[in-house]
Amino acid sequence: MSQGDIGEPRKNFEKGKNFLVKAERAIYKKNYKKALNFLINAKEIFEKSKSLLMIARVHFLEGYIFENLNENEKTLESYKLSLDNRKIAGTPLIIAETEKKIAETLLKMNRYQEAHTSAQTAIDVLENENQPFAKADSLYTKGTIYFAEKDWKSAIFYYRLASDYLKKQYHWKLFLKINENLGEAYRKLGNYIESNQSFKKALKLENEKRNYPVIISILKEMAENYKFLNNKKEAVAYITDAIEIDKKFQKIKSNIDSSSIQIQLAEILFYFNDFDEAQKICEELIEFAETYNQKLDLIQGIILTTKILLTKTKIDEQSLVLIQNYIDEAREIAESIENPKFIIETLILKIRLFKKINKTDEILEILRIAEKLALNTLSKCSLGEVYEQYGLYYHPLDLKKSLKYFKLGLKEYIKCDSIQDQAEMHYNISCISSQLNFPDDIIEHLTIAVELNSKFKEIAREDEDFKSIRNQDLFRSIIE
Repeated sequence: MSQGDIGEPRKNFEKGKNFLVKAERAIYKKNYKKALNFLINAKEIFEKSKSLLMIARVHFLEGYIFENLNENEKTLESYKLSLDNRKIAGTPLIIAETEKKIAETLLKMNRYQEAHTSAQTAIDVLENENQPFAKADSLYTKGTIYFAEKDWKSAIFYYRLASDYLKKQYHWKLFLKINENLGEAYRKLGNYIESNQSFKKALKLENEKRNYPVIISILKEMAENYKFLNNKKEAVAYITDAIEIDKKFQKIKSNIDSSSIQIQLAEILFYFNDFDEAQKICEELIEFAETYNQKLDLIQGIILTTKILLTKTKIDEQSLVLIQNYIDEAREIAESIENPKFIIETLILKIRLFKKINKTDEILEILRIAEKLALNTLSKCSLGEVYEQYGLYYHPLDLKKSLKYFKLGLKEYIKCDSIQDQAEMHYNISCISSQLNFPDDIIEHLTIAVELNSKFKEIAREDEDFKSIRNQDLFRSIIE
């Protein structure tokens, strides 16, 4: 039972502790090479005296160093060596701490099942301990493994358990991480109200710390949430706040680029059919991007402008030339920066143009080119867009073929976490299922579409595709 700490020559033991202190100071200064040398000396002393807890501490610090050097295999090995000693001589608290670090390392290595095992062990070890923060931290780790696996519901479950323990022992950093991840997880499920409630808690803390980049990021997320809650006022307010903070922040960090936020504002206005204001923002962005040769901003501005023109404009000879020029310019830029995603977007813009001018004979060939490009570049969201366009193309020609492509599109959108595109696909599938008289599929997919975006309630009320079931109680319960 002796840990070797009692009866050992005091002088030698103190020398080992001194090496540990020096190692910790070197770690604080990020002088990891020097710290490792100190730890080697400390380990030699503690191994001779069989001081298990001190040997465990040495290995734990080694793990911390390798973790900061992004050497995952060495990190894992060191934390496991620390755990071996702590299991013999340690308290539940330090055993749980080490299991948690092992879980975090395995998570970085995408070894999810092993990570779950270590995180669960940390939780179990602490079950009878009065350690609210340690319990919250272990539960957070478990939730974060589920988050990485995109199991949003399980992630939320563990984050909420962690939050409950933080009520007993508050820790602002962990509280912040939990609520930022909760906001994102709820968002992935289309629960925008809960998402914003979590983001607001995180935003309060980030404002106190004046962490401007993260504040801007949260404001952008919340603006998107309000957009899909069909609340234009709040969506515009939050994205405008992000723009204002970004302008102030640029005085400190001149390399911060606000163009993406301006594009997001234009997209929000476009979503709410405020075409003129959206186009005005795009024109300003295009002018700025051309002046400073910012090709990425330029192509985004051109693509969104083209979408606006295709939506709001009746195609005459003059507008046709303008739109074709925009598409050609966007394609040229996309090819110059070798960006398949934008190349595919320009092809889809051409398809939309051809539909408007009834030039449908070339659409199928363009779709095949876009599909091949998306498959070759493994661009999941782009492939989802292509399959969506196939579905729209076949809709008036072959309903079963159209349904097949919408389902393929849905699978791709699920893979790339494109929530609103998933909502669109669920709605399209429900519409075609209604036309084909597949009642179960109608309800299943329409329910999900409405959950992900409430705008589909209003659309479904007037959609002729649902005329055969419009008076049914189950249908009405979804749209009311």
